[in-house]
Amino acid sequence: MKEQWRPIESFEAYQVSNIGRVRRVIMGMGTSAVNGILKPWPQKTKKYLVLQLCKNGKQYSRAVHILVAQAFLPNPKHFPQVNHKDADKNNCGVTNLEWRTQVGNMRHASKLGLIHGKGAYYHKREKRWIATYCPEPWKRVVIGRYKTEAEALLARQKAVSLLPHID
Repeated sequence: MKEQWRPIESFEAYQVSNIGRVRRVIMGMGTSAVNGILKPWPQKTKKYLVLQLCKNGKQYSRAVHILVAQAFLPNPKHFPQVNHKDADKNNCGVTNLEWRTQVGNMRHASKLGLIHGKGAYYHKREKRWIATYCPEPWKRVVIGRYKTEAEALLARQKAVSLLPHID
């Protein structure tokens, strides 16, 4: 994919690319010059890649994946969140991003097993494996109880594959 650059809205001195890079552009005298690629770092808590943009002497922290989505992905339904399709927060390329609702984002995370681990845990009292998934934020659904972890994971995989796609 050929790298394309677009201006960052509200930050005229910066551009973002479709592969997830951000650069500063110095404007003046009818020309512009690239002043280098900025190096993002992972947030301490959520681990999204962020960087600092300056405007009028103030610094603003911005997430790279959101800048890419705002510049390259239409959002006609005005969804509030940007999802990483492959769940890799370091992969901020436009082909890996999509706009989603919070519920859609949670369902995607649940399908990938990012919420509540693999989606199966051992219940000591019952001496059974319990398969679960999260169809929406803060809601966990128990699929069933199984003799082995493999059975529980298989049941979970089948259940989440049947979930309807929610943006």
